[in-house]
Amino acid sequence: MQYCGDLFVMKNYVMIIKPVIHLFYPISHSMLLVSFVVVVILIKISDLQSLL
Repeated sequence: MQYCGDLFVMKNYVMIIKPVIHLFYPISHSMLLVSFVVVVILIKISDLQSLL
């Protein structure tokens, strides 16, 4: 059940980040990957904070 929640959150993050990616897309392909990794890390950190 937690996984479904994470998936829903990921979709929301993607919806927020997509316009940002479109703004910075010409810069480089790797930026897209970096931003995705940062989002995943942020989600994990927020999960840890909610557990504490």
